Formats: sequence, structure tokens, C-alpha cells
Amino acid sequence: MKKLLFAFFTGLFCTLFAFSSFGAEEGLKVVDNGSTEFFLGTDLKWIKKDINETLVNGIIDAVKSKTGVELPQSIATHQLKDKEIIIGYIKDTTTGAKKRQEDEPGVYSIDLDLVGPQGWAIFTTAKRIVILTPESDFSTATSEAVYYFLINGIGYDPAEPAGETVSTLTIPVINKVKSLYLDIDHTVGLTVDGTDIGEFTIVYPAEASETVADLAKNLRRVLFALTGRVVNITDDSAEAVEHEILLGNTNRGASTTYSTLKTENGNLIIGGASDEGVVGALELFYREHLDIVGKTYVGDYEDVAITGITHEGDVFRQVNELPEYTTFLRHTVASLLGTTETPCFSDSATADKLVSAIKATEPAKGSTVYLVNNTASYCSCSACGGKTEAFFSTVNAVAKALSGDGITVATLAYKETLTAPSFALESNVLVYFAAPDMCLGHAIDDETCEDNKAIATALKSWSGKARVYVLDFSQDYKYYPSTFPNFGVINSNYKFYTENANGVMFVWCKQGAALEYGELRLALINRIISESIADDSFTAEFKEIIGELYGQDAEAMDKYISAFTENAAEHFTIDTKPSELLPVVCDEKGQYDLALAKELYANWKSVYRRHETPTEDITGINEVFFGQNYINSDYYLTLHSRTQFTEWLRRNIDALDMYDVTRELAGVKE
Repeated sequence: MKKLLFAFFTGLFCTLFAFSSFGAEEGLKVVDNGSTEFFLGTDLKWIKKDINETLVNGIIDAVKSKTGVELPQSIATHQLKDKEIIIGYIKDTTTGAKKRQEDEPGVYSIDLDLVGPQGWAIFTTAKRIVILTPESDFSTATSEAVYYFLINGIGYDPAEPAGETVSTLTIPVINKVKSLYLDIDHTVGLTVDGTDIGEFTIVYPAEASETVADLAKNLRRVLFALTGRVVNITDDSAEAVEHEILLGNTNRGASTTYSTLKTENGNLIIGGASDEGVVGALELFYREHLDIVGKTYVGDYEDVAITGITHEGDVFRQVNELPEYTTFLRHTVASLLGTTETPCFSDSATADKLVSAIKATEPAKGSTVYLVNNTASYCSCSACGGKTEAFFSTVNAVAKALSGDGITVATLAYKETLTAPSFALESNVLVYFAAPDMCLGHAIDDETCEDNKAIATALKSWSGKARVYVLDFSQDYKYYPSTFPNFGVINSNYKFYTENANGVMFVWCKQGAALEYGELRLALINRIISESIADDSFTAEFKEIIGELYGQDAEAMDKYISAFTENAAEHFTIDTKPSELLPVVCDEKGQYDLALAKELYANWKSVYRRHETPTEDITGINEVFFGQNYINSDYYLTLHSRTQFTEWLRRNIDALDMYDVTRELAGVKE
């Protein structure tokens, strides 16, 4: 049995989160002086599954191995015992199960939406320990929870030989949640104006857009993962209750400013004049008050007491991936009009046609529409000679016509229209400043770089003209998975954005970024946003992050990144080829200068001697970076970097020469 249990558990990995205590203070004495009053309760139908029977017997065997006492079993859906360890989702389909739900509501069931598809929880009550998954058939999630319980509760490792038995076994309080939605290893308390967050109900508009409805659900998930409190959620057709989190423009009151985040009359208000504003307000709440950036908790685990928030206005946004950018690529001005030709922006009829086309789509009140010309094609008539003036005049006219419906018009400052017009834009216009051709070998405010100097000047020109968000492409290298050594400018550029724009959105290539230090880029940006890093301490902070991520391989990672950065070209963009970014010189005789390549190869060779096999089971690149377990294997992350090295080499060496070059790097002699 022990071997079977260990074989099933081997390779499972989990990110663990704490759950607030249900009442037990110091633990439960499951075995006392060689006897027990506890039962192991399961669902009879559920236990018939072979793997679930293995898990049940695993707990019985663990307790018996530690104490010599065998836990008796009960049918949890039929019998309510005074003292129990319960495994599985207890459905309230029988009298016994219903009585459980009535006596201790919320203890025996957990919403799948709260934890994700393979989430789980362990609850300790005054007389019970409940090992719970959203569905009883989730064997993988249940096995993770049981294995955690064996190790941390019973103190029993299936892989280790059994020790001497004890007559008394006290299981400590365990309130743990594995959640898909937040990276945190134990929960914190949260109050709003002195009221526990669990007393609140999230309220969103009954006619909310999909964006706002999703935000409400996400807030509920995040609050659960952070605090362990299950917050009720409803739309505003329900009667008001004493404490509410009002998300979006509910019938309890609409926001008139771009974003609103405040406490008022016992409620928490997270709103905005448009969906964009609501998103911004919620991100502000996460970042400034809950210490959450993206999916990462960056706080110190102290309880949070929120009171007296009064923000109304713009917020500085940050996202790790930008779905809106793909919208920009699709919805051009021409496509809105059903043509492929860019219209004349100096013709007033163009604005009228665009307004009609937009209204025909029946946009929801408070939603965002996109008015974009990213084709670099403009009318050549004399009146359109000033492309910026003509284009944004049309944007203004459309925005003014739609302002009564609370609609935001999002547009793009791009190429010919990168610089602001001479006039201010309407208040419901949102400008995304996009300069993907920016030099990433220099900071944006480095005046020695003529390209960046022009871009910085263009961004400054928008001051007082519109609400502007920068689309930062510095993480979107075209030639993944080859190394892109632009880490040194990220901090400086972020500071420049905060001084000259209302927000920044980092555009990620989801597949590519994971192959090119994606985990390092995410950690670095989270650190920069959550802290104010001085330029003179950036290098030290960067090294610290490398150390935290890569453990035993940190020195090799730092050495590789430093060598690549020091030798790379001074001027490069996201479109610079690896062979131009850091070329391998080949002389007239066809001999390659492999000095740097040999140095980098030796670096990885020394690292891989310490990695014979992965220490954890990693199923795919997306899960490593973008799933809840994206930072968990030194082996896998080191493998990424070696792949970057070989990809850079491949793009520099002629395919016919690759065999000889690799033999030379490896020191293979004829």
C-alpha cells in the first residue's frame, strides 16, 4: 500500500495557500493514549474509485504507522460523527449531508470558480478536519491535498521508512487553499472601515458588460485566495445590504470620473465612467491596497485595514498581456466603414459615417470602442497634409457624438500620429501611445539616442492633451527564444512613463516570453511597479531577483546575461535579428570567432552537471510561466536559457557549418 501511494504522489507539485481558522486553536488530538474517537468519513459512492480508495487507505495507514491505531470509517453523506477527518466533496443529497450543510455551512463544499480546476482546501474546525476539492472526481487535486495532509498534518512521509509508534497524535491546525488566482503562501486578514471583508457582498450592474462581470468574479476569487473569506456576489437587481463592494456603474450610483476607488457609508466603491476606468480602479485597489501585482502577492503578510480611500481620477495601469492590442490590429477605421481604403479625415462626413457604423454595433453603455488607423496609410489631399491634426479631429468628433452614452473611444498614437495635435481631445478619448520601433539598447530619456529622443519628445507632447497610456513593447522580442538583453532599460523607462503618461501596459508575446526569461521579466516588472527602485540600486535588485528565481543556478544565469549584454550591439529594437544583435564574426576563410560562444557554452556545461533529472514534474512551458506554478523548477528554467544560447548560435552559424562548430565548442578533436 505504501509503495502504491508513494508512486501515485511522486511528481505532484502544488502552490499552497493558507485558509483562515474555523475554530480549532492548537490542533486536534486524533489519537490519545493509544485510542481514538475520530472517524475517517468519505462518500461511499466516491470511495469505490480505485484511486480514491488508495487515498483513504493512505490516511488510515499513515495514522496506524504513527500510532498503531486504525481509524474507523464512516459514510460521510449519511452519518454525522462528533469527531472526523473527512475526504471529498459532500453533496447535500441525503439527510445526513443536508444536516452537515445546515450545521456548518460552507465547510463541506467549495465553488470550483473560487480555486480553479485543480484547486483544493483543507479546513480545520473545532472537531473536524475536512480535505476538500470542488468535485469529488478530481483525483489529482485530492491526491495533492491528501499528500500535503500526510506530510504536514500527520507527519508521515510515504517515501520514508516508518519510525517508532507513539501513543498520542495531535494534528495541528491546517487551513490551506490551493488557488489558481493568486500566488501567496498564507492568508491575511482584511477589513474595510473596520468590517471583515467576509461580511461584504460584491455588487455589479445587471446589464454589465462581459468585462465588468468578469472583474467582479475575479475580485471574489482574489479575495478568497488572499483572505480565505467567501464573499457573496450578485447584480444590482438585488436589494441593497449593509456592506457592499460596488463594482462598476451600479444603480447605487454612477462614477463621473475616469476611475473611482473610495470607501463611503460602509461600502467600497470601485468604479469608473467606462469599463477602462473600472479596470484601472480595480488594478489600483489590488496594487496599492492589497499589494497584488498581476497574480503575485508582494506584501508582508500583515493584516490589511482599509479606511478612508478617496481616489477619483486617472490611475496607472499595468498588465502582463494586452488583449486590447489584438483589437487594435483588427478594428481599423477602414474596417469599421466596410472598406479597405483609408478615408479622408478632413472630410466631416467621415466622422458621421463612423458614428453610424459604431452605433449599428449597439455598444453597451460604458463600453469602449476602437477608432484606429494603424495602416500608415493616409489621405493625400491638401487638407489632410497634417495627418495628426486631421485624424484626431475625426476622433474628437466621434467621441463627442458618443459621450452621451458613456462610451470611451480608444485610439492609437502611432507612426505618423505619434505626436499630439495642437488641440486637446475629448474627455472620453483614451490614447494608446505605441512606439514598437523604440531603441531598447538605450533608455527612452537617453538623449544620446536620436531615435528615443524623438519618441520621448512625442510622448511629452501629449501632456494636457489627452489621457495617454503607453504600450510598452520591450518584452515582445520578435526572435524568441534567442536572448534579448534589454533588462537595463526597463526601470528607467517605467519611471519616464509614470512622469509623462497616465499608465503603461506591457505587451507580452505569451508563447515567446516564456522562452526568453519570461519568469525573470515578470518578476522584475512586478518589483519595479511595487517598489521605487533607484537607478544606482537597480543592478543589486536585479541580481537579488535572479538569486530568488534560480537558486543554485543564479550565478550562471547572471554570468550569461551579463556576458550577452556586454557584447551586444549598442542600438537594437524588438525587430533586430540575433545575428545583428550579437554577431559571430566569420573571416574570409570561413573561420568563426567562437571566443564568446565557448565562454557561454562552458557556462551551461558547468550548470548541467548539477542537473541530472528534473526535481518536479513540469507538464508544459505555458504552465511553467503562465499557470499558477510558473516558478518551481531550477532545472526547467535553466533549460530555457540554454535553449536561448543554442538558438542565438543557430541564427549566426551557417547550417552547413553547424556540425563542425558544435564539435569545436564541445572540445571534440578529430
